[in-house]
Amino acid sequence: MARREPKYLGARFGELTVVGYVHHRSQYHCTCDCGKQRTVKTSQLSRGKTVDCGHAAEARYQRNQRRREEKSIRGAMRRTRAAITKARREAAFTIIAHCGAWHTLVCVPWDCPLCGWVLDTTH
Repeated sequence: MARREPKYLGARFGELTVVGYVHHRSQYHCTCDCGKQRTVKTSQLSRGKTVDCGHAAEARYQRNQRRREEKSIRGAMRRTRAAITKARREAAFTIIAHCGAWHTLVCVPWDCPLCGWVLDTTH
């Protein structure tokens, strides 16, 4: 039985250029635009499953990794803001000034705008 001539030599599939054929495995030697060599099954080329050496997947992974890190940082900032808000809420207390006005304080020196009564909460 005679061997078939490879029909994809010199053809381009995405970023891969076919440069050789492996007869006993039905695979092609390809060169990517980035310069890497790769051996790919004929069926993977003809169906369009393999279009580069894998460098695009690496770049996509790195881009997604950066997004995950940014998301993690945003989450940490959001949790920190929530913790600060909760601490302020817990530290706040309500007092009644001499004039009868109700005021909510957050642990700071304060004076009543109505009667001028001063409360120092920093002791």
